[in-house]
Amino acid sequence: MTKTTLQNYRADKRRLDRISAQLAELETRVCVQSAADPPFSKHSVTLSGLPPSDEVTALHREKAALERRTAAVRAYISAIPDPQTREMFELRFVQGKKYHQIARLLGGMSEDCVRKRVCRYIANSPKNR
Repeated sequence: MTKTTLQNYRADKRRLDRISAQLAELETRVCVQSAADPPFSKHSVTLSGLPPSDEVTALHREKAALERRTAAVRAYISAIPDPQTREMFELRFVQGKKYHQIARLLGGMSEDCVRKRVCRYIANSPKNR
């Protein structure tokens, strides 16, 4: 996991939300009445779906890629064995806190200590070797 991938997590989540909203806007809903089947009583049925277009396909493809990337970041952070380091990563990359804010929240640390610990963990991560 690279630092850039971790830093892009919040932007990826925002883009994922925008794509979901865009797909919801493109979704069509049609209400039809049916009385063709026995007992031939009229009832309403709502049909919904997305139109088959290149735009919808591209949005689904991008959404799937973003979901994979965000899930990989969440899995990477949750696999950090040290709870304090895991919390640093959570605060920094998921919540977007600055290093000085993290140091203040965790107490008893300097901003440099937090920054170095995060950078060293990323550099010494088994996936980066």
